[in-house]
Amino acid sequence: MEAGRAVFERLDCGRCHMVQGRGGRLGPDLSRVGERRDPDELVEDVTTPDAEVSPRWWTVRITRTDGTVVEGLRMGEDTFNLRIMDGEERLLSFAKAAVRSVERILESTMPAEAISDAERDDLVAYLASLRGSDS
Repeated sequence: MEAGRAVFERLDCGRCHMVQGRGGRLGPDLSRVGERRDPDELVEDVTTPDAEVSPRWWTVRITRTDGTVVEGLRMGEDTFNLRIMDGEERLLSFAKAAVRSVERILESTMPAEAISDAERDDLVAYLASLRGSDS
């Protein structure tokens, strides 16, 4: 698993993904990903991240009435406000009255890294081993 952990670290996956309380919040917490996804699904997730993006992880582009554009992870909305988390993990709230448009960005924020088959297999083995606090 160490080779896969090394690939995870080299690709800076922890910038967006949390594992055992360490890492970012811009992508799914991977602490138990081995319980939720089988190795074939993990290969798909790693090699074609745009194939299936859960609505929870949709990124949006907000154009404000003053013309400024902001992108971020959609966190929620209510009758009057729209909330996102930007790439610096700042929570931002926008009054809907000040928003001209909101569009979903179809591409995943996760890059499709060019890695060797061996690195991919090591990374998938590491991810498959993540099954909770003892991982």
